[in-house]
Amino acid sequence: MLYYASDIDKDMNTYVNELCLIGIMAATMYVYKQINAKAPKPDTDYLLTKYKRVKVPEDSPEDCVICLDLVTFMYYGLQCKRCKHTFHKKCLRKWCDESASCPHCRYEYH
Repeated sequence: MLYYASDIDKDMNTYVNELCLIGIMAATMYVYKQINAKAPKPDTDYLLTKYKRVKVPEDSPEDCVICLDLVTFMYYGLQCKRCKHTFHKKCLRKWCDESASCPHCRYEYH
């Protein structure tokens, strides 16, 4: 829907500024997609070997920062060796399909 300055008491400069910002955001998103399309996908199985398999203690569940659900004592989790944060294996597998970094501390595994 197109609004005109006379419709809602905004001057034309406000609309021009908003359109410029939308254009800048669209251009930024395009460049970001182009850069990521050229980047090689990480080897998921190799990346998962960089995480330690741990049994979560019953008295201290942790939040999986990928799905925002608790990693409880009923599950084995995969723990980052650097920040010691624990994730669900299925969540971390999906994450590693796209990124070679830890979802919590952003440490790059190579």
